[in-house]
Amino acid sequence: MKLYHFTAKWCKPCEKIAPIIEEFILENPNIDYIKIDVDDQSYVAHENNVMSIPTLIVKDNGVEIKRHKGVATKQDIRNLFE
Repeated sequence: MKLYHFTAKWCKPCEKIAPIIEEFILENPNIDYIKIDVDDQSYVAHENNVMSIPTLIVKDNGVEIKRHKGVATKQDIRNLFE
């Protein structure tokens, strides 16, 4: 499974969630992590219908399984994979 993290350099909530995601990924090395800056890769955000940031999307074989918008706790991120 893959975790897509839609973010931007200027986004304060994105700054808040970044260390939580980094810690989660370190604890779960089997999860592929893709960080997408919506300013640099707006077409990817558009293709995934991302309207606000931060947004986390979990995909399995390219199919969206779950999505979380806004700041997330580590438990919120865990819940995306359950």
